[in-house]
Amino acid sequence: MGASSRAIQAAQPGTSSWNAEDQAIRNEKSIPWRNLGKFGPPDTIASEHFVWFQDGMVFKATAYGRFGHSIDKGPGKATPLEYLRRIAASNEAFNDSATIVGKFENENGGLGLIHAQDFIEQNPAGAFHATPEQLIHFLESLGFFPSEGHFAKYEVWANPDLGIEIADFHSGNVILNSEGMVVPIDIVVNKFDPAKGIHYF
Repeated sequence: MGASSRAIQAAQPGTSSWNAEDQAIRNEKSIPWRNLGKFGPPDTIASEHFVWFQDGMVFKATAYGRFGHSIDKGPGKATPLEYLRRIAASNEAFNDSATIVGKFENENGGLGLIHAQDFIEQNPAGAFHATPEQLIHFLESLGFFPSEGHFAKYEVWANPDLGIEIADFHSGNVILNSEGMVVPIDIVVNKFDPAKGIHYF
């Protein structure tokens, strides 16, 4: 199910490269088909996902026929394979539990993807009380430094050793867990240098 980084960056809905990624994921037996109707109505709807909280997990399905944000191309413009790489890069960067658990067809027949991650118990102070200083310390402790790019109004941070860059990192996309530790929950992550760190599709 691999594709070159050039193909990923060029892919747009309706183009041959986008269609190739779409078809490869549809044919990939390790990603099962899921019926979104069995989840019931979403508990919340965000800019990128429909979200459910069930059985100690958070399930997120790509929304509006799109595959989330792209650091290079902008909000809502990631390709199907970029989304898979985003989840893998998030695992590598943050050692989190995010996992692709299924795919689905939306009402228009378009492909969608579902990922799940552990539900994080929030600090009694609330989910969105991480200070700018805490966020910076967290990123620096993982080897990330500000890069030259921007995504929307937020800086892009890069870890040159892992070949990973992240964006949309702000208090609204971070939870302080029950121990007061910063836990990213909805960060835009991109593997910009496949030769660094862990190699995946």
